Amino acid sequence: MHILNSNTGDIEAIFNIYNAAIVYQKAHFHSHWIAFDRQKLEKEIEEKRHWKIMMEDGEIGGIFSITYNDADIWFEKDNNISIYIHRIAVNPLYRGVGFVPHIIDWAKNYVRNNGRKFIRIDTFSDNDKLIAYYLHCGFVYAGVKSPRITADSPPHYVGITLGLYEIEVD
Repeated sequence: MHILNSNTGDIEAIFNIYNAAIVYQKAHFHSHWIAFDRQKLEKEIEEKRHWKIMMEDGEIGGIFSITYNDADIWFEKDNNISIYIHRIAVNPLYRGVGFVPHIIDWAKNYVRNNGRKFIRIDTFSDNDKLIAYYLHCGFVYAGVKSPRITADSPPHYVGITLGLYEIEVD
């Protein structure tokens, strides 16, 4: 598998993966995403902040995005030495493959090559299964926060709390 920047030709496949993730979340968890904005996705792709995990068979196995600041979630801990991973979603054909360790390895290299120090991630604070998985993968608990709601906030941020996790990269 290879992690590559997403491109505009991937948009329909990306939305198919997001939509499948939302269906899965609704079936298994109390909290879930709400459909994402196409223009925001296009901007992430244009800014080279959206990534796809390409499988050996040529299929997109998973997707995620990154940002370099996340003050609406991390508040006073937000800094210019972190990358923040968002919206990891897996193509249902590859569920259970275990992409997070591969994303972490990729992110460690990305952090080192871009003068940063932390990989940060969040999830719904009531998603015990995913929290346990993130901890198993090496993330360290960094607190719980309710995101600040702005005009740019995803609709699913309203009324939720997020667990915050990070890995310090040496």
